[in-house]
Amino acid sequence: MKRISLLLTGLFLILLTIYLPAYSQEPEDITIERDSVILKGKFYRAAGDDNKPVVILLQGSPGNTYDVLGLGRALSMSGINAMTFNYSGSHQRTGTFSFLNCQADIGATFRFLCSPDVIGKFRIDTAAIILAGYSFGGGMATAYAISCKSRTA
Repeated sequence: MKRISLLLTGLFLILLTIYLPAYSQEPEDITIERDSVILKGKFYRAAGDDNKPVVILLQGSPGNTYDVLGLGRALSMSGINAMTFNYSGSHQRTGTFSFLNCQADIGATFRFLCSPDVIGKFRIDTAAIILAGYSFGGGMATAYAISCKSRTA
């Protein structure tokens, strides 16, 4: 009985790896400019030739220089683009860390994603840009959504 169970488990894992979209590309480094502030981030590209939604993942505090809880990689493997960035003044970035600057950084990120070059390069569906955050980033996403209703409708 144990042999059959192990055999079925092995067969299941083999089929799972064949039929799941195995697109585990490394994220691409991105640079976003806001006034004289340079923001660095990562873009997790989803597989496929058509335009895809993109989720802006906002870091908690103090955040890190890569992914937010592994969500960027998970989303891209599920067919959704994802990106993250470090707020101005954090992680040795230029600028000063403050509430207002974090809000301005988010606005710069939306402008970055809506630029024609970026849309073409990353295949972005600009009608489906989603703002999400973890901990501090969740608060920043909520505050931005309240203050920029035309963008978040």
